[in-house]
Amino acid sequence: MKIDFASWKEFTFGEIFDIKKGFYNKKPEHTTSGNIPFLGATEKNNGVTEYYSIVDIENASKTGSGKNAPLKDKIFNPHALCVTNNGSVGFAFYQKESFTCSHDVNPLYILNGTFNEYTALFVATVIHKDRYRWAYGRKWRPERMAESKILLPATSKNEPDWAYMENYMKSLRYKHLTSNVLKKRITKKPIYKKFRVSDIFNVKYGLNLELNNCEETSADDPEAVNFVSRSKENNGVTAYIKKIPNLEPQSAGLITVAGGGSSVLSTFVQNKPFYSGRDLYLLEPIEEMSIYTKMYICTVIMFNKYKYSFGRQANKTLGNIVLELPSINTKAKKQIDSKYIDKYIQSLPFSDKLL
Repeated sequence: MKIDFASWKEFTFGEIFDIKKGFYNKKPEHTTSGNIPFLGATEKNNGVTEYYSIVDIENASKTGSGKNAPLKDKIFNPHALCVTNNGSVGFAFYQKESFTCSHDVNPLYILNGTFNEYTALFVATVIHKDRYRWAYGRKWRPERMAESKILLPATSKNEPDWAYMENYMKSLRYKHLTSNVLKKRITKKPIYKKFRVSDIFNVKYGLNLELNNCEETSADDPEAVNFVSRSKENNGVTAYIKKIPNLEPQSAGLITVAGGGSSVLSTFVQNKPFYSGRDLYLLEPIEEMSIYTKMYICTVIMFNKYKYSFGRQANKTLGNIVLELPSINTKAKKQIDSKYIDKYIQSLPFSDKLL
């Protein structure tokens, strides 16, 4: 099913959604285990940061002390699309069961209708594409969201075309992933040591190309070269361009790191020659390094992303970021235990799909 943008219309969030305010300023204390999801300002795990019992939710006040509120104010109905409004702003997750959440989350419900998995995922994707509007510490509280605009497919009556959205999502084809690798338990416990990025990589600035000055082409073009920029999606590849005269692409095998923007510290191994866009840094291993070790280190680097929220840039501090990595136990020069890392990565399910 081909998507048709001709019928899309601009709506304000307030005219098509019932926008709720999240409840907690402070997480409840745990006294018993529970299965009610607690949603917070995160981009992971479908927005869930914890699970609570109904008892703990009922006993906890908004701020952790002071006057309590009735349970009905804390538990939100299912079939909500929950959007983060602070911190990791603009991430949207569908909740098909009842939940509770912090005030950093805006639960959305369709006016005169109900979200299902398909319509919610469609709208969530549109919201994700607009995340750039909320970079540099901007918040998206319910009052501001109500006046914000969103483009969605519309019917002839200028109403959101929920049926089209559902049918489009159902039409998407996928192939069930299989793996020949079963989870293998690694009994060896590694010794971790601290390394600065600059201890193991030469940190270089990319070509700093502007895409609008390049000749774009399609991925099907046999002469296409990947254009890598500050993106956390598609391995950082945002376009495909023609080879630039007198400028060789950068070598495959380098690691790219976004130095700023909402995708700061998005880190990827480039498996093909590429050109680099603005504010993109390159990591060239000082010593020979396998693809598995590079991918492992990419993940460790990205775990430092929280240090660069609210518009902070990594352009001057990338080389000084400290990474805790498996190391060889020796009194000589610190050395990464690449054999352990390679074995660990190759033991993970679906690791046979990495290359």
